[in-house]
Amino acid sequence: ASLAGNGPGSSHGKISFDPKHEDQRVGLLLSQGVVYIAWGSYCDNPPYYGWLMGYQASTLRQTSVYSPEQNTGQGGIWQSGSGLAADNAGNIYLISGEGDFNLNTGGSEAGDSVLKL
Repeated sequence: ASLAGNGPGSSHGKISFDPKHEDQRVGLLLSQGVVYIAWGSYCDNPPYYGWLMGYQASTLRQTSVYSPEQNTGQGGIWQSGSGLAADNAGNIYLISGEGDFNLNTGGSEAGDSVLKL
């Protein structure tokens, strides 16, 4: 998976999922036929990003990719080992870890935040 971003380890304006730097410790979520998987880091060793990916449960086709820190790195999704949450409208709730925050000034970085997607 990859996203537009200029954070550590990016290449040509994209960040890419690298399993050497990501740790999947969050419980999976099945919501409206999509399985969601989230990642943090291994011991905060950069470069890493928090990642949330969705896969259609019936086909395993990737349906979504999100990172709270596309331009600065970090923002691991830890949840203290608990699972992601969803509501009946299909919104996903997660908690991002350390990282920059600038959503309040029009930016895209959402570290140390409770997020509704």
